[in-house]
Amino acid sequence: MSFVLVPSPYEQIPGLLKAAVPQFAQSEEYQIHQGKADDLSGVLLASFAKFLARRSREALADEALSRGLEVASDVWRSNDERTLEAMRDEFFEALANYPDAVSAMLPRMEPSLRDGYARWAARA
Repeated sequence: MSFVLVPSPYEQIPGLLKAAVPQFAQSEEYQIHQGKADDLSGVLLASFAKFLARRSREALADEALSRGLEVASDVWRSNDERTLEAMRDEFFEALANYPDAVSAMLPRMEPSLRDGYARWAARA
C-alpha cells in the first residue's frame, strides 16, 4: 500500500496566487518576504490583499486587479475551513486597512466575496 500526500487547499494558496497573478510575485508586497513566506498562506493572503488595494488606489484597473479579485473569489468559495479562516483573519483584515480601495473594489468583486467581506466587516 502506498500513500500520496495531497496538499490541502490552504497549502495550495501560495502557488495559486503566484501562478494566477504573476504580477503579485513581482510586487513589493510579495518581495518584502524574500521568499520566506511561501509556506505561510495567511501571510501571503494579507500581502495579496495589500497588493490588490494598492492597484485599486493607483487606479490600475487592469488585468492583475481583475484576475486577483477572481482568484480571491475562488479561494473564498473553498470548502476548507482553514482557508476560509485565513481569508477572514488575513485577507479581509488587511483589506479593511484601505477603506477607499475597498469601496472601489466592492463593485468589482464577485457576489460571494463581496457578501463575505460585508458579513466579516459587520462583525469586525
